[in-house]
Amino acid sequence: MPDPSIDHRRVETFEKRSFQASHMTDRYREIARRLSIGQKNVDIARDMNVTKEMVSYVKNSPRVQEHVDALQLASDEEVVNVTSRIKELCPAAVEVLKFGINDEETPLGMRIKASLAILDRAGHGPVSRVHSESFHAYLDGADIMRIKGVTLPGVSMDVVDVKEECV
Repeated sequence: MPDPSIDHRRVETFEKRSFQASHMTDRYREIARRLSIGQKNVDIARDMNVTKEMVSYVKNSPRVQEHVDALQLASDEEVVNVTSRIKELCPAAVEVLKFGINDEETPLGMRIKASLAILDRAGHGPVSRVHSESFHAYLDGADIMRIKGVTLPGVSMDVVDVKEECV
């Protein structure tokens, strides 16, 4: 006899929702692809015009999780391949840049752009924002002496000497 404390309609509905298909639809593949690149469930649902619950349901499926893992692994391998190709091309790229920057026939604007790009990548880009604060103070010789005494411990100067230097 069924347990009266359990809503069997909900249990049956949940059991019907378990996703164990041997193949994935294009929609599920697209959800998996978006999950593999780190998109949020809410964004995927909005962009694909599906519910958040559907995205969550697909995300929690073992088959889709396997697919997401495979996509992330392939993406990681591609990043490694691109990185190694870039490293291989670096010496040639530096030579091209040297030639372009030093070549008098290359327009000055192009040489400047190339130089700025190199400096930017090397961490010497333009300052985007400078924050400064200023204040004004009027100091007499005694104030200056106190400041020197604080900043230069062990240095003793006669206040009279400071006043004579200031006059």
